Amino acid sequence: MAVGTFILQNLTAVSANLTQAAEQAIDVSPYDRVTIQVRKPVTAAAGTLTIQQALTRDDDAFEDTAITFDLGSGGSSPETKVLEDPLPFLRWKTTSMSGTARFMSGGIGRGP
Repeated sequence: MAVGTFILQNLTAVSANLTQAAEQAIDVSPYDRVTIQVRKPVTAAAGTLTIQQALTRDDDAFEDTAITFDLGSGGSSPETKVLEDPLPFLRWKTTSMSGTARFMSGGIGRGP
């Protein structure tokens, strides 16, 4: 069984709706299950972090997954969610931002 860790985003501050650059997307193709953890040392008044996936690293290829994190609550406690059978590339985007949030994200992949 293949197992590996990855960093989706080092600690960053966001105060607007942003999408991670396609070339920074993480390759999770060896894995059929990905556990993603987000830490939010500073929360915003409101905002959502959505994980996107794609078959290629083209901006137009990315689609939203059902994995979202509320950047307006939760404090510094880590939040963990699982994505089964992901497409090869993962990245993040923020929406509905009000205020500034600081977050970091990483994960563990498991494969056959």
